[in-house]
Amino acid sequence: MLRARYQTLNDREKLTLWVGAAVALVLILYLTLWRPLSSANQRLLQQIDDKQVLVGWMQQASAQVRQLQRSSKTVAPASTPLQPLITAQAARQGIKLERLQSRNDNEVQLWLDEVEFNALLPLLDQLNRQGVQLTKASLRASKTPGRVDAQLTFGR
Repeated sequence: MLRARYQTLNDREKLTLWVGAAVALVLILYLTLWRPLSSANQRLLQQIDDKQVLVGWMQQASAQVRQLQRSSKTVAPASTPLQPLITAQAARQGIKLERLQSRNDNEVQLWLDEVEFNALLPLLDQLNRQGVQLTKASLRASKTPGRVDAQLTFGR
């Protein structure tokens, strides 16, 4: 039926039909292949840019940590309990402690939420100067730029 209808068309109508079919094919290929791939590519490029910014921030933070580690130490007496020492230093830095747990006399675990990273570094420096070693750290960037969620373990 379609073949018979096609045979009855004149050459100009056949050409119009073929051009329309070609345009429809190109449009379908664009909408089903090219456009989704292009938008996925743009999304991935944006993710790369975001990760590069994060790497730059982490490198800067790493340099600050190394600088703080090289600074001089003023050791607090070993008899001073860790928990009050850490609490006092955090209060001086204006850092709110979410949770503080003493595992034993020589080890304290600390949780901080949404703490400003630039305020956390001086706290670590002051504790290090007082002979309190950071034995374990887990830092995650929070949704707010410049802030982190931290889980820290200190010991002597």
